[in-house]
Amino acid sequence: MDAERWRLLERAKGRPELQALFMVDLVFSQVPEARRENLKQALEALAIPHWCDARVLATLLDAPTADSSALLADLQSVGVVDAFPARGDDALRARDLIRLSIRQHLYLRDRERLRLLSSRAASAWEADETPVGRIEWLYHLLVADPDRGARECESIERIWSRVAWPENYSALAIALAELEAAGLVLGRARCEILFCMASAAALRGQFDKVGEITAAALQLARSNGHESAVARIHCLIGDSLAAQGKGAAALRAYSTFLRLERELNARPTETMIELVDLATALNRVGSTLAEDEKTREQGLELLQEGFTVCERMHTAEPDNPGWKLDLAAASSQLGKVLRRLGRSEEALVCFERDLSICQELVALDPFNSTWQRDLGIAYNRVGVARLDSGQVSEAAAAQQQYLKIFEALVDNDGTNFEWLRELAVAHWSVGIAMAKGGGAKEKGEALRQMKAANECFNELHEISPGSTAEWVKDHRRLQDRIQELEREIGGSDAA
Repeated sequence: MDAERWRLLERAKGRPELQALFMVDLVFSQVPEARRENLKQALEALAIPHWCDARVLATLLDAPTADSSALLADLQSVGVVDAFPARGDDALRARDLIRLSIRQHLYLRDRERLRLLSSRAASAWEADETPVGRIEWLYHLLVADPDRGARECESIERIWSRVAWPENYSALAIALAELEAAGLVLGRARCEILFCMASAAALRGQFDKVGEITAAALQLARSNGHESAVARIHCLIGDSLAAQGKGAAALRAYSTFLRLERELNARPTETMIELVDLATALNRVGSTLAEDEKTREQGLELLQEGFTVCERMHTAEPDNPGWKLDLAAASSQLGKVLRRLGRSEEALVCFERDLSICQELVALDPFNSTWQRDLGIAYNRVGVARLDSGQVSEAAAAQQQYLKIFEALVDNDGTNFEWLRELAVAHWSVGIAMAKGGGAKEKGEALRQMKAANECFNELHEISPGSTAEWVKDHRRLQDRIQELEREIGGSDAA
């Protein structure tokens, strides 16, 4: 090895990006320098996306596809890229440490080239409507054109949080977290990245992380005058606090959300998206107020207003699945409050409307686990209302459907905090309905179901050790009911 290569090797120590480029020199030491430079540029370009084939590399290098195929074939012999058959026979991916190091190197040393390559990468995926394609396109767009990237990120997050499969939403959050960790995106674009990351953390019950991320996002949104983000972040903060049983703090966050949305909707340029957020704010505040008997009527008024807004959206775009979901959720929330007010028949109408919409959506996409979740919860609400009316067998049948759905969801992803929590409630709900049957057989099944719910609660405490006072209280209520059932069954056996 000549002195110049020794010098380059010394310089590359601890620098994965330089080591990778050095390997090109080493492996292709006998080829002309111009060819080695082409290979280095190809490796640099290949490190921009998460994976690359000849078509993508041709777009990145603005070169013929045939030349890109030859470059990819040569790079495979360097030892810094791997085949990626999940994306095609000729697809390659730079190893993560090298890929991220090269991207960081470009950000620090040649930001314009990083933007150029990112822009070309975005164009390579812009027409790809698959979830993988949307994620890759957005990933590069946020670097190439942060302003447009921020708008598109908000749009995708809004849609995917309602209708996308959870695994796709999670993959989106992971890709965006990579940009955040590298510090490649600032301003409004970073705010939208943080919002998506916080939403994904909330779905996993990682509430400490939600608080940390939303604090940074809120500060960023305010400093950039990003009003809609300020409002949406308050909603997310409220959701996190509510899930932790901090009702008063959640109400404060939701109330700020509603105030901001009313201000945004008072403008002459009201949009459908602003209506969506207004309906969400009305439903959040209304539902929270309705938890307290003193403010239940006030909560009902807000929920009725929110339901009217959702009906307006659905009427304007009846085939929009997002608006269908919003109408179903608004109907369900309205039903919960009507039930608490003793208006059982009206509540059941609301719950059955919710169930009907959810069944319609699941029929469109039976594999959408988000819609399956909503359908399961809708069955639970109908089951509760049926039990109120003394329709024990109908109630038990609805709760069995609730349980069946969440057993399947948890089997598919046992780490999903929300699904595990619903599975616990589903077992408990089946147990309550079965116990109403009165017979020894039914009580035995009720006991089995409640013990299964108890096991789910134990798993929840392991996933999130800082369980809220409300969860602990519910768990104790469940355990007390288990003991009561055991006494009842024991006394029956003795008799």
